[in-house]
Amino acid sequence: MPKTIAKLRNKKYVKQGGRCFYCNQPMWSGSSKRFQMTYSISESHARWFQCTAEHLLAASEGGPLSPDNIVAACKFCNWTRHKSKRPLSPAVYKRQVLRRLELGKWNRLLFSATTLGNTESRRCKK
Repeated sequence: MPKTIAKLRNKKYVKQGGRCFYCNQPMWSGSSKRFQMTYSISESHARWFQCTAEHLLAASEGGPLSPDNIVAACKFCNWTRHKSKRPLSPAVYKRQVLRRLELGKWNRLLFSATTLGNTESRRCKK
């Protein structure tokens, strides 16, 4: 990954409080070991919560490598948004993710309300 995008990703990770732009769940950056221990999950589950740089407007569609076009997103949300031929816009995708998360129909690897506590679940409804 080019240094510029890595710097932008790291800045957004900090600015977003270590939470995914789409699902608002915690992510990790660097090593997953501490994250795994904190949330008592396996390495394979933790991989989906790795912080990635997400282009709001895809680079393939002319999206610039700029702070306004890059956010930090968990690997699951980033991958899921871009697996379809016509990805939803960031705003529509975020609403869909939060709605599905609220219904318990999003990433099955996501932490349950009992794991994160009810305050974390409520935070996702923003």
